[in-house]
Amino acid sequence: MYFQEKIETLKKIFKSSDFKVPFTDATSILKQIEKHFIIQKNVETDLNNMSQYHNQWAANIRQKIELRLGYLHYMQYLEKLDSETNYWVVLAFEAKHQVFDCKLKAIQSLILAGKTDFFVIDKKYKWFTYFALDKEGNLHKAYKSGSEKTPFER
Repeated sequence: MYFQEKIETLKKIFKSSDFKVPFTDATSILKQIEKHFIIQKNVETDLNNMSQYHNQWAANIRQKIELRLGYLHYMQYLEKLDSETNYWVVLAFEAKHQVFDCKLKAIQSLILAGKTDFFVIDKKYKWFTYFALDKEGNLHKAYKSGSEKTPFER
């Protein structure tokens, strides 16, 4: 099943308040996330990095701090999120980033469907967490940015 088909299935499984694909607002949401957490490259002075926009976030996280999470599966870390709160979730595909508005259960299903690195962001832009997965889909490393502790640090 292709990823977009999986997204359509998730839309049928979850209520719209628990899982949304903000098509019309996606670009502005991604720009807001970048504004708060990503070091922007000046393409006029950094010609080697012209493709950075929306697709090299991991290498350009502002005030990047590695989280010492231990050896749990990343799904166990996600369970530290408030199950009744919506978060921005960005899947990091090679060609582009795709943003979603999700509660915990939808986040877990989305991550399993995407099988790629992902970001979980507070919708008030107080914190940002990047989960880097290895080739087998296991948590390799996690990083944070932002002015407050993430739920994963509590």
